[in-house]
Amino acid sequence: MAGLSYQGMYGGWMEDIIAWYYPTQLKQVHDGTDMPILTGEDMYCMDELQPLVDAGAIDIFHPDQSTFGGIHQTRLAAEYAYTKGVKTAMHMSGSPFTLVCSLHIAAGISDFLAVEHHYSDLSWYDSLIDGIPKPLMQNGYVAVPEGPGLGISPNDTNMKAHLASGSGYFTSLT
Repeated sequence: MAGLSYQGMYGGWMEDIIAWYYPTQLKQVHDGTDMPILTGEDMYCMDELQPLVDAGAIDIFHPDQSTFGGIHQTRLAAEYAYTKGVKTAMHMSGSPFTLVCSLHIAAGISDFLAVEHHYSDLSWYDSLIDGIPKPLMQNGYVAVPEGPGLGISPNDTNMKAHLASGSGYFTSLT
């Protein structure tokens, strides 16, 4: 593309340039560019990931642990991808609970790249959980909680306030 230049491996990537369920075409795109290819946010299991990784069609696996199979399955898939030279960048467009689950996966896999975070601009997002330093995002990083379980607890008062406020975030729950 005119005016665009790629500045180095994993300084950027093409995300879902072709749907993952077209592996032959995705491999053709992969082989025709030096831009890393990322996909996986709408995959649901290892059986969907493995053919792409084995074919060398992607450079970055992008699972959403809330739909891929939870913490354990996502971690196993990321480790499999790692054995084939594929990095992992977590997709995350959910609640602070989903964010913390993604952080724990990230902390437990080899050669981890990044966690996507869609809600860093919501002023009240961080208030929904306790047990982790605030603000959650500090200098581009979020601390991995060290307490039992996920290391966090819900802030019931703030969750109820945002449910009642009709802020839109919890609309699907009402």
